[in-house]
Amino acid sequence: MDKLVDVEGNSYDIPYYYINAFKRQIETFLFYLCKSGFNDTMKYFSIDQLITIVPFKEEKNSDEYYFFTINNNMTMGVNRYFFDKYLYVQSMALMVKRCMNSKTTIQNLENTHYWMERLGSLYTTTSYKMYESGKSTVAFFERLLDITTQKNLKISGINKISVYSVIKWMVQNYIDLKKKDNLDLDNKRLRLNEYVAALLSKRMGESINRILTLGNKIKIKQVRDIFKFPGTLIFQLLYNSQLLKYNDAVNDLDAMTALRYSVRGPNSLGNRSDRNISIKYRSCHPSYINRLDLNSCSSSSPGLSGVVSCFAKTDNLWFNHKKESENMEYEMVKAVDEYFKPEGLRIELDKSSPEAYYDAKLKLWDVLNDCELTLPRENGDDESQFYPENPEGDLNIQLGFHEESIMKPIIL
Repeated sequence: MDKLVDVEGNSYDIPYYYINAFKRQIETFLFYLCKSGFNDTMKYFSIDQLITIVPFKEEKNSDEYYFFTINNNMTMGVNRYFFDKYLYVQSMALMVKRCMNSKTTIQNLENTHYWMERLGSLYTTTSYKMYESGKSTVAFFERLLDITTQKNLKISGINKISVYSVIKWMVQNYIDLKKKDNLDLDNKRLRLNEYVAALLSKRMGESINRILTLGNKIKIKQVRDIFKFPGTLIFQLLYNSQLLKYNDAVNDLDAMTALRYSVRGPNSLGNRSDRNISIKYRSCHPSYINRLDLNSCSSSSPGLSGVVSCFAKTDNLWFNHKKESENMEYEMVKAVDEYFKPEGLRIELDKSSPEAYYDAKLKLWDVLNDCELTLPRENGDDESQFYPENPEGDLNIQLGFHEESIMKPIIL
């Protein structure tokens, strides 16, 4: 929580979201500003018509906007109707303000080089190293979404194209996600042999991260060293993780032992030590009935292992196939369109339901990829764009018209 005070002295206690990564608490919008600048970031989060930045003491139309002083150079205006109605808009406004400091100017808003240096300043105080530090941090950030997680997330394809889209989905639907019960089996899945690959990918990921820190100084020999590891590495990692066990089953009556499970291991509670797991996560939950054997328990680590019932029903290794909540963007886009009633030539997506909206958005994204359209940006810096890594923002597509002609943005 943090306070946001408007120019009239009214104070608002508002929750905000940051990314806890790379040993820092990083403002969420910083990564998006580094890639695309201010305007495209606001469009990407569906708030471009609700939040505006104006020069200091040049606020206008106070009946429609709340104004918040950012510094001696700028003031932020937020639509009153949406600010009062949606906690999401309040959080977005606070997150915008937290990204800026006393030296930020209106000219800096679209300057991705400036934002890259702002991000790099979290790790170094040497001015000429800030840009490279920020650039490497963005590179590490973009590697956070692995293929397995991307595949298993129960959300629309358009919301898991890249780490940018996943973080956006988490921020927009954080309230619903926070309500989920971590003990409920409906929120869990069986990983089977996935943990074997996780151990190896973690080891290789650490090697790749060391290479990325070298920047332009990297040599081919160092790249080859990524794949230099002992042939017994997987067995060593499995043994150290306590997941590799011997099999002394000698008859058919031991078949049920194949249903044994453990909540320990890589990317699990406690990670390396059982002592880090509280008593809360060792207890039984009503969702275990008819799914897990309630009478089976480990003597050394109670509540951390057991046997899956042979009658348990799963859907692609999930205990429940229900998709995650992702309604906020749909509700915001629909509400904004109803409020502003946009006119002109535009592609209108199906808003009959969240599922129809995201399906249409994904289909349009596929069409744009197939067309290989050139997406011009104001700053002309290809490295600063979400595209092609994450091209699902609002696109001003140039089709031989002047950018201020009747061609309106195609909404994705």
